Amino acid sequence: MKHANFSNAVIDHVHLFGTEFHNVVLPQEGDPNFKSDGQYKPVRFENCELTNGQVVNCNLTNMEITNCDINGLKINGVLIKDLIEQKS
Repeated sequence: MKHANFSNAVIDHVHLFGTEFHNVVLPQEGDPNFKSDGQYKPVRFENCELTNGQVVNCNLTNMEITNCDINGLKINGVLIKDLIEQKS
């Protein structure tokens, strides 16, 4: 799929193994859903199996991860669980 608009879509119970998302962007000026203040409903993954997933070269500004199994989760090669344990 190319140039698709999934704004406000709800996708439930799908198999996504091997799926790749490229160039996912917010609406640009002139697009139908563009908001000049940049305030969009957040993208949300809930109850998802993302084991061995990869997030590469993405803008994760203000990203929140809540109540998730983070065993083995690394950011730039650093185990996040270790950082959390060091802080505690």
